[in-house]
Amino acid sequence: MDSQTIRDLESEKKIWSGQCRVSRMWLGVNVHTDKVLHLDLILMDSKGNDIWVQIAHALIEKFKKLLKENHVYIIKNFDINTTGLKYRPIGNPYLIQFSRKTTVHHVPEVPAIPTFKFSFLNASQMAGKLGHVEILSDVVGQLRTHSDAITTTSLTRKTIRKELTLQLIEYCVQLEVQSDLKSVVFVLFEYEGKQNFGLSGHELFQKNGQNGDLPPDEFLQLGEGYMIHKDGSSSSIASGPASSQPSSDQYGQSATEKSIETPVDSDATPDNKLKRKMPLE
Repeated sequence: MDSQTIRDLESEKKIWSGQCRVSRMWLGVNVHTDKVLHLDLILMDSKGNDIWVQIAHALIEKFKKLLKENHVYIIKNFDINTTGLKYRPIGNPYLIQFSRKTTVHHVPEVPAIPTFKFSFLNASQMAGKLGHVEILSDVVGQLRTHSDAITTTSLTRKTIRKELTLQLIEYCVQLEVQSDLKSVVFVLFEYEGKQNFGLSGHELFQKNGQNGDLPPDEFLQLGEGYMIHKDGSSSSIASGPASSQPSSDQYGQSATEKSIETPVDSDATPDNKLKRKMPLE
């Protein structure tokens, strides 16, 4: 039975007749021995559906030569099963496993297939995931402190751990550079904002609030075409002769310092984002 999209796949052998992009590719490694166990992929189709792939150690060399991240392929003759593994990289409960009969055919670029897919959660949602081991959630933040190694010993094993403290991302700066042909967006989080403007995103917003509708001096050095925007706020500010209002793309916010066990959000409705548009020369 042929399948056109990832959503059509079920727990049995399948022939892939649709096209899929290798969104991500990495090696699965045993953290205790550094031994490579398998090659892992995330495949994505034109509908934004994704699925996890594991390629056994014995087949890594064969398929590593055939596959490249961000390229598009037609893949045939593989096994698919539900996975009971903990901390899956995505929500799809199915796992594709390549065999020696699996074939991979490279096809030209297909712009309709997205490169990445993210599922953002806010801090309260992450707190509710405590004890849930089905999906691995990433945290965006800056390491602030760490403890010395803490060793605990039982009758059968010795455990060494460290306690880490992260400052979670609260504000970000988005720069959009445009020409007649293309626009490119750069996202600068707290640390990069400090490097580029001398003030963090949080400090820039505080300064802008003190000045009313006037932009901080730090933005004047960027030249014309800047824009300041606070998403989710009735008092949004648009400054400068930019060509259009900023889009409503959302980026994450979080509270101040938290333990590493309280991951960052990145919700669909953060309160603050700072954006600038400037034409290319």
